[in-house]
Amino acid sequence: MTELTRFDEKEPIEDGTAKAAELYGAIRRIQPMLHRLGLSPLVPRPGRPAFGEQLEGWMHGLLAYWAGRRSLPDTAGVRYHVGRTGTAWEASAEDPEWATIRPLNVPFGQKEPSGVRLAVGEGRSVAPSAPELANELFQQAFSRDGLQRASSRFQPEVHTFVGEELLTIPEGTIRIFDQLFLQFWWAEHVARVGGSAVT
Repeated sequence: MTELTRFDEKEPIEDGTAKAAELYGAIRRIQPMLHRLGLSPLVPRPGRPAFGEQLEGWMHGLLAYWAGRRSLPDTAGVRYHVGRTGTAWEASAEDPEWATIRPLNVPFGQKEPSGVRLAVGEGRSVAPSAPELANELFQQAFSRDGLQRASSRFQPEVHTFVGEELLTIPEGTIRIFDQLFLQFWWAEHVARVGGSAVT
């Protein structure tokens, strides 16, 4: 982690290519630690459009995650707003490319059609369970970056996230999760049991 904080505290490098190369070098030096934590498959790869900006955003997201922050105000990725009332979960997605925050669509299980808006007061008799919501948050966070995540709402990590992050949201309030926070959280928890977050 000190490699990344040193880079973050240095004088800004004006040349975008040189900056990306130096940052990528810092990340490569901590690759063994990232591998142990299950985070190495999430590192942006060279050759992608806007690689330097993406890599720097990834670094800031990782430092924020390690500092215990779920969200950064200037993130380039999607932010998920999750709240709960006495009767249901409410969730929406905020993408920097959109003009508005949009409702999050959550599948309601085998017998229900997917793509049903998750909201209160729409006459639905079946609301998504907390594990279904958690699973969908992780699925979207990975798929937006073109990553394939092995998913099941019955995985212990989903239930751990529900207990630590969703059920601790006070009623009537909203908690915001960055896309990168969700990716890092999932990867680290899956790695603890010897699994891989990305297939």
